[in-house]
Amino acid sequence: MQVTPLLSKFTGSIVEKRRVLHVVKDDKMGGVKSNLRGLIQSDLSNNFDFQIVVFDVEKLCLHSFQGIKEPDLIVYHPTCRLKGLPDLLRLKTRFPKAKLIIHEHAYSQGYEEHNVSQPWRFHSVLRVFYRLADLVVTISQAQADWMLKHHLASDHQLRLIHQCPSLERFAKLFPKSREGDLILGAYGRFCTQKGFEVLIEAMEQVKDLPVKLLLGGSGELEGALHRMAEHLSSVTFLGQVEDVANFLGRCDVVIIPSLWEPWGNVCLEARAAGKPIIASRIDGLIEQVRGSDGESCGLLVTPKNPTELAKGIRIMALASPWQLRRWGERGRLSTQEGHQNYLQAWKELMWEVLY
Repeated sequence: MQVTPLLSKFTGSIVEKRRVLHVVKDDKMGGVKSNLRGLIQSDLSNNFDFQIVVFDVEKLCLHSFQGIKEPDLIVYHPTCRLKGLPDLLRLKTRFPKAKLIIHEHAYSQGYEEHNVSQPWRFHSVLRVFYRLADLVVTISQAQADWMLKHHLASDHQLRLIHQCPSLERFAKLFPKSREGDLILGAYGRFCTQKGFEVLIEAMEQVKDLPVKLLLGGSGELEGALHRMAEHLSSVTFLGQVEDVANFLGRCDVVIIPSLWEPWGNVCLEARAAGKPIIASRIDGLIEQVRGSDGESCGLLVTPKNPTELAKGIRIMALASPWQLRRWGERGRLSTQEGHQNYLQAWKELMWEVLY
């Protein structure tokens, strides 16, 4: 069953501000942080009073409620793990009148396939969490379909809101004309999820092509990745990418070889920057690359398959400038109203829950 995004026009006015408490797992928050910042700094703050509290699932405690007013709505962002359940229950007990939304960022079909040895136990924990919530917000249709397939939540309980912070800095990038080597770009945490080992293996198979890879990021696999690529002159490590827009401006094609990706902000940013994409055929990346209108902004390849990824790189390297430009234009066009749709969806959802 398809979960319909909340995107219809909303014209109601709100007389009294309602308090919305966002519970996050740490101060860094990653992609969650960028989306929350855009939400809180938007015009929605005229109608809703947003607060944030840090929830430490490792220490099993809420750092502090000092200064936190009684919320009307709690939006819970941490990963739903068994060790965090006691504090979620204490949170509900402390604020018994507040509605609860669980915003699921972490889990998907791809995550389960690569990380879960006992699906029945994993599903049971998620069912407990989701049943404590009034609503569950999913970030991709693929994630919602996975929840429904395994009866983790009911269809009337799910709401689909595609994550989309402001993309203005990416939309301002001028189209890049290819000059010489095709510049491939990839960035993110150097961890198993992102599949950069697969990308380096694929680069080994395309040494005959005029392609260069710019690889940005850091993490626990950094040493191993450097060792894998030490004999490949076509691979350059850039360290942590601070200015993502500038990085994307240097690239002709963006590669996302992830093993799982419930949504994928890297893909979203690459689309907004007008870059052709090669991405793993998994989770939310599928609907981003294919698009709701069926038009593709790049290529989908089997995850964890360096040979197929190498074929995708070869296709991009041999593609005409027109084809590369066409893929990029489709991606950019598909993101033009993404941020406004994101804000509108949250506005309607909060209205639905609180009024």
